Amino acid sequence: MILEEKLAIGFSLLRIISPQNGSEIADKLSEAGYRETIMNGHGSRGPVKIVF
Repeated sequence: MILEEKLAIGFSLLRIISPQNGSEIADKLSEAGYRETIMNGHGSRGPVKIVF
């Protein structure tokens, strides 16, 4: 086991903000075994999906 694995505390957070395909991105992450949350948002150019 490498030192990084022994000292790793916490988790990583990925945020994806997409004006389209947000649901498809979330589905692909889920299929790959990741947990995801998707929210509706409003960007400067209109509606977006926010994937955490």
